[in-house]
Amino acid sequence: MPVLVDEAFNKWRYPDYALIILEAPTGYGKTSSADQPYLMFKDSIVGGMIYVAPFRALVRQQARTWLPKYRGMGLSITYQSMDIKMEIEISGGEKVSLLKNPKLDSDINISTLDSFTYNLLRMPVGDLRKSRWYYPIYRRSIFTSYVFLDEAHILAEGSGPAFATLTLIVAELLRSFTPTVIATATLGNPRLEALLKVLENYGFNDKVKIYRLGPQNEDKGKEVLIHDKEFEEWTSRLNWSLDKIDESTVLRKVNESVSSGDRALILRNKVVDAVETYNALVKEFGVDSVVLLHGKLDEHDRDVNAMRMSNAKIIIGTDAIGVGINLPDIKTLVMDVPDQVDVFIQRIGRICRDRNVSKDVTCKVYAIKSGDNVPHYNDVLNNFDKINWRLPYDCDRCGKKGYLELLNKFIDKPEIKYEVIDNIESLLGYVVVENKKLHDTFENHCDLIRDSVLLRGFTNINDLEGSLTYSLPISINDAREIIRKAHDNIGLVILKWDVDDGVERLMNVEKKLREDVIKELAKEGNDCVKILEIDKKINDEVPKHVNVNKTVLIWGLDVSKLYRRGLGLVI
Repeated sequence: MPVLVDEAFNKWRYPDYALIILEAPTGYGKTSSADQPYLMFKDSIVGGMIYVAPFRALVRQQARTWLPKYRGMGLSITYQSMDIKMEIEISGGEKVSLLKNPKLDSDINISTLDSFTYNLLRMPVGDLRKSRWYYPIYRRSIFTSYVFLDEAHILAEGSGPAFATLTLIVAELLRSFTPTVIATATLGNPRLEALLKVLENYGFNDKVKIYRLGPQNEDKGKEVLIHDKEFEEWTSRLNWSLDKIDESTVLRKVNESVSSGDRALILRNKVVDAVETYNALVKEFGVDSVVLLHGKLDEHDRDVNAMRMSNAKIIIGTDAIGVGINLPDIKTLVMDVPDQVDVFIQRIGRICRDRNVSKDVTCKVYAIKSGDNVPHYNDVLNNFDKINWRLPYDCDRCGKKGYLELLNKFIDKPEIKYEVIDNIESLLGYVVVENKKLHDTFENHCDLIRDSVLLRGFTNINDLEGSLTYSLPISINDAREIIRKAHDNIGLVILKWDVDDGVERLMNVEKKLREDVIKELAKEGNDCVKILEIDKKINDEVPKHVNVNKTVLIWGLDVSKLYRRGLGLVI
């Protein structure tokens, strides 16, 4: 276990403090050690573990990691996401069906951030149509578990409501004294200070401990700095270089990298650019040498492509590639320059991750110039080689600055949406939440996690049992764009998933409602209200004998005519 993680976990004095904020570089070992506190506490103070990730890809990756490890120990592992069941291929090619468990009462529960948050904050989407409310069961499981919230900077770098959501999650877990770890690589002081300010208003500041890497061991009370000598020595052997290149030069630079025996990672800001780059490189190197990964791939294609990564010479994608995927032996990065410096740091953290090196390593970064678009941190690019991109503090050994100073300089202190916090807090104050109150709150705050509400896009509806594997999340903003460009090539899919009878496609209801649903999605307006209205319209058409407590209705857009197998949904 890495030194910083070992210090944070093995010296955890619960209940003196219930929350650990663990800020360490990308690839340091935070996620791989996430289960350690559960193993420490499972026979005493917690009944289970809940691992929370911002994306489904990371949920799948952790399931793939922990299934072989814990099945033999007799521990139950389930997940909570928008799927009904999840097919996971583990080592040796074995396929395992992981069961959905919204109650979060297994030994090890792996959940998306969306599902966890709505369950914690007493407005689970699945309860909106039910005559019985299950949020007390969900919350009981959460409050008697150990919680690991991964990639927390995703919420911190989001909109005002997203940061308010982070504070609400933390406050509710602290209020219940739930042992919690928040793991992040690029939180930075401005965001940390904003979070602590809100917690101070709640009176919870003394229940928080912050662990960071530092040039020496130092206990500052709330903040603890740990010196990891071995990690620092390793980072001092990494020599960083950056060249700015034109789009026309990308192919040549990749060719140079591959010809020298290295592999290359290419990160584009847009999916369409990633696909275009992929097609060009396939012509040059062949399909077996190039892999494409991005957020507009369905679960099937993402898994297939991810399995090919170990033998690929070139990996192309967007920032979604970095979630749940470890790329230890790549030393060349070609990328569009992102607008935010923290995203820039995250991308650089995807290369030069192999610590089993005994000599200096050259880490090459090529930044693709984009016309007159110059990032506000452009001076950083001009002094790229003067920074240790894997170490947050200034390094005397290597004579370079740490990246934390950049975060503190170039990221803004987030705006705290106190009206969001107050509205949700009022919901948490009820013993029982009435159905109308649940609906009203969801209408106002369905964007707690993301700026746009997510729908399901089906890419292959021929196999009903496997239909969720052949699906991907689509934002309403993207749905509007799809409808505008390809109205006649999309359809409506409504599935009835029964505990006893399996899956049935309601084609008559689809035909009746297609135009109404697509018309509603195309309109501007409150997307939270829109989703509830569409959901109600669909449920009103479903046969009345359906038992909503045993049956799940799943609806989404049929984008199979637009989806390009292996390439994704390119809008």
